[in-house]
Amino acid sequence: MASNGTVKCPPPMKATSIGVFQGDNPLHYAVPLLIIQICLVVVLTRVLAYLLRPLRQPRVIAEIITIDVLARILAELKLLTTDVGRMAMSAIAVNDMVALILLALAVEGAGRSPIVSLWVFLCRFGFLTISGRENE
Repeated sequence: MASNGTVKCPPPMKATSIGVFQGDNPLHYAVPLLIIQICLVVVLTRVLAYLLRPLRQPRVIAEIITIDVLARILAELKLLTTDVGRMAMSAIAVNDMVALILLALAVEGAGRSPIVSLWVFLCRFGFLTISGRENE
């Protein structure tokens, strides 16, 4: 099968369907697919929280957390100044910084100027600095 080098783009996805009982597959439409994906994420985080329950992990550990949420949890459990608390705060700080750098690279890779990436980096760094001072 020879190819002439042209690529045909798929048609845009419609938002809603007329229903399963009318013969439509809901996975071919944007809104039902989004709802299914959100439900899948919620169910998986709940299952993970249930599996971590024997380890006495709070439910929020199974979900994505940031440095300020972790600091509040550790302060509430009076673990913030322990070795485990310091290690957890160090790990989440490194995680946030890596995510920040990747976000800046993604914004830059989206065709925008490097100044926008620098601005995103500085704003996130400022936010982390301010939120870190609130927890002291």
